[in-house]
Amino acid sequence: MIPDTDARMLALYEDAIDRLPPLSRIVFLLHRVDDLAYTEIAGRLSITVAVVEACMIEALSVICATVDRRPYRPRPRALIAEAEAVLRERHRHSRAQRSRTNGVASWRTLRIFRPAAHAPPTFEQWLRALSGAGGHPE
Repeated sequence: MIPDTDARMLALYEDAIDRLPPLSRIVFLLHRVDDLAYTEIAGRLSITVAVVEACMIEALSVICATVDRRPYRPRPRALIAEAEAVLRERHRHSRAQRSRTNGVASWRTLRIFRPAAHAPPTFEQWLRALSGAGGHPE
């Protein structure tokens, strides 16, 4: 059985991870849970090691602030934002390409005829797949 203080700390930690932006969350989990090196994460996501480092700094800052119950003061995240914008564009391109391959005008149209289980992957799901956790996204 987990003592109350440990359970509260775990809840704070999980809450902090849930608050992370998608790219920082994926990078953090790949490094801390899957034990991947920064270079391997960068290679899997097609981003630079500097972006991986920036994501880890952001993730650890958010987690520390949340666990310490102090306000998080966001730092400039231009490097992360630029990488995330490129990845989001690749995600949009992937979705558009998939729609054309299926002969469907858009995923909105597809949802009318199919259940939500066949909806396109969200950006975070696509990132997980790109990282190798769930198959190839494209």
